[in-house]
Order: sequence, then C-alpha cells, then structure tokens
Amino acid sequence: MRFPPLLRKLFVSRLSKLVFAILAFALAHLLTMSDGTRTAQASTKRFEKKLHEKEKQLAAELESLLALAKNKSSEQLFHERPDYYNSLLRDKGIVLLIYEGDTLKFWSDNSVAVENCMTEVCLDEPTALLKNGWFRVMRTTDPHGRSVIGLLLLKNEYSYENQYLVNSFHPDFKLPPETEIVVGNPDVANSVKSADGEYLLALKFNAYGSAEQAWWLQLINILLNSAGLILFLLFLHAESKSLEPLLGKNPALLFFIATIVLLRALTIKIQFPQSFYELPLFGPEYYGDAKSFWFRNLGDFLINALLMLYLAVVATRHLIKNPPAPSKLIWKQALYGMLLLCIPAAFTWATNHLIAGLVHNSDISFNVNNIFNLSIYSYAGFLLIALLLATFFVLADASIRIFRRYVQN
Repeated sequence: MRFPPLLRKLFVSRLSKLVFAILAFALAHLLTMSDGTRTAQASTKRFEKKLHEKEKQLAAELESLLALAKNKSSEQLFHERPDYYNSLLRDKGIVLLIYEGDTLKFWSDNSVAVENCMTEVCLDEPTALLKNGWFRVMRTTDPHGRSVIGLLLLKNEYSYENQYLVNSFHPDFKLPPETEIVVGNPDVANSVKSADGEYLLALKFNAYGSAEQAWWLQLINILLNSAGLILFLLFLHAESKSLEPLLGKNPALLFFIATIVLLRALTIKIQFPQSFYELPLFGPEYYGDAKSFWFRNLGDFLINALLMLYLAVVATRHLIKNPPAPSKLIWKQALYGMLLLCIPAAFTWATNHLIAGLVHNSDISFNVNNIFNLSIYSYAGFLLIALLLATFFVLADASIRIFRRYVQN
C-alpha cells in the first residue's frame, strides 16, 4: 500500500510525533465535549430527584423533633434517642439544631461546623456552605419560639484533605467529587430546585459531565491522552538529540531531563490531561499526601515512577555510550568516582522514603498472605514499588559499570 506523498512526508518528518500527539489530545477533548452536555443534564436530573426524596426525610425528622421538643427543654432532648441522633448524619446525612434566641442549645451531631451564635453562621439561605461542607437548610419554629433547623449534607468540602477528610458528595447522590456546587444565579445551566420549586444551587461538572458516562468512551479518552503523552515525550527526546551538535551531548541530555521535569510539574499544577484526574486513582480515597506536590495521589505517583524509570534508562544508556573523559587531576577523578558511588546510595534513601510514604499515607492492603483482601489498587501499589526498585537497579548497575570503566582508564 502506497501512501500519498504528503502523508509520507508527514510520517518521516521530525514534527510527526508532535502532530500526532496534538491530534490525540484534540480527539480526546472532542470525545469528552460531545458527550458532556447530555450527561450533565441527566446527572442534574438524577441529583434533583434524589434531593427531593431526602428533603422529605429531613422534613419528617424536623416534625419528629418538634413533637419531642413540645414539652421538653433543649437539655432534656439530649437524653431522647441519643443513639439514633448520633447515627443520623452517618446514615442519612442529616443534622438537627435548636437555637434559643441566638444561642445553640441542641445539636444531633457535633462534627458539623456550626457556630454557637446564630448570627455568626449563615443559615438563612436554603443552601449554605459551612466550614466542612455544603448543606440544604430547612427551618421551622417550635411552640416555645425556638428556631429548629435541619441540615442535609450535600457535599463534604474541606480546606485540607487527607485519607480521612475527603471532598466528596454524600453517597446517595452518586456524583463524582470533582463536581462543584455554585450558587447565586438561578438561570445558569444545570440548576437544581427544591421540591416546592425554590432555586437552591447549580452543579458545575468536570469534563466528563457525570460519573455515568459510557465506560468505553472514558477508556478511549484515556488511551488517546496516554498516546498523546507518549508521542510528545518521544518528540522531546528526538528534539534533544537534534540539539547535540549545538549544545553538546551531555548538555542536550540535561536539557531534555530538565524539560521533562518542568513539563511534569506544569501538568500536575493544571491537572492535565483532565480525564486522568477524574479517575479514582488520582483522588485521595486510596492514597493521599497533601504535603507533597509530586506524589499527592496514587495516579501522580504512578506517572512519576514511570517517568523516573524512563529517564534513568535514557540517562544511563547515554552515559555508558558517552562516558566523560578521564581527568589527569587525581582530585577530579576521586570527586567523579565518589559522585558515581553516591548516586545509588542517594536513590536507595529516596526509594525507601517513597515506599514508606506509600504505605503510611494509604489504606491500600499490601498483605500478600491474604490475596482476597487485595484490590486493583493494591496491585497498583506493587507496580509502583517494582518501578522504584527497577529504577534503583538501573542507576546502580550503570553507576558501577561507568565507575569500573573510569577507574580502568
């Protein structure tokens, strides 16, 4: 089969990898956008329907509390159904409050960030953003003039995340954690209203629009973005090789490594490709280190480990083929030899630190004695450890080989 001359020139061109990488990214974006609006509307309808059901539950709980509070003080209410009220937030996402005047006197759960003074917490609107989440607010008054308030948890939203504090919707809503809640504009797309028609909020979806997008479309999107990243990486490698006559072989290698590190930092900062960061692998549910920029989640950890192994292979192959010329000065020889021996030692420390962090900052099971407790994330963790160890052995082997050749010369 003979390709047209234009296509043949494209395939052999230096820019072919860059062109195909851009095409892969563009096609992945178009696939996402084509399905986003439809899935966003469907998800909004499902969210609104479930919210109306939970509003009925909240209204029933308020009526029950009003009946209990009719002949009891706020202090006496703490002794009424304590076990039930303590489980209300966990089971139904509901919190009940009673204010006498401006002072909080009764609460069914103390884990919700409300203030003791009503004037210091904004519960006048039907939707409220408290310090730890978004809540649907319903208010009423008992015969004693006390303000009885019901809060329905919509989404946990913390200023600081870890493996225990996770920004996510209440499980009943079945929405991806990347979906945002916005208020203030009733005419915006994906608006949500209460059962009586009052505007509450709007949902701002990620690129997928919904967690229920077709799995095969998500898979194609991820494969296209992965192909784009690999092609772009190969393009940068080829371009760095073409700079060797101008910069020199070793400076061209350093330029390539520095470019990869800077671009990787940028992709983490802007979360590109977005389809990757919408996967549970890139969330804090299974592994999270909020203090780390490079290894904040399991997905970033995996990509960084793959890049480290790739860069280690590229660098060591280059240095084995192009070892530095031996110096006649003994102190330079000794310095270079010590540097070669320190590389495996330094990466040993780094590998131990990374593996320890992987175990301590995750709830992934690494118990190989019970394979039935292992999940796909456990195998992802084992793959990470294997990649780190492979990188160590590549660096150690190359360092020793270069050191022996350097000494013999």
